[in-house]
Amino acid sequence: MTNLFCLKWGNKYSSKYVNRLFNSLKVNYDNPFNFHCLTDTDDSDGLNKDIEIKSIPKTFSEFPRTQIFTSEKMCYFNDYT
Repeated sequence: MTNLFCLKWGNKYSSKYVNRLFNSLKVNYDNPFNFHCLTDTDDSDGLNKDIEIKSIPKTFSEFPRTQIFTSEKMCYFNDYT
C-alpha cells in the first residue's frame, strides 16, 4: 500500500483543491493507496471522508531547527516511517 501526502496550511487554497487531488489519484493511479492530508487543526472542513487528516502544529517551535526552513516539514512524516 502506498502512502500519499499533501500539505494544506493556511487559507490560500480551499478543501476543494485537496479533494481534486485525491479524486484525480483515484482515477489515474492504479495501485492501492492511503491519502493523507496534513493540515491546520481548524482547516479540515470539507475534505473527503476517505482522506486521512493529520493535524499540524500552528508553530514550528516544537521542531528541531536547522538552517534550511523546509527541512522542518519533514518532521511531519515521522509517524509514517
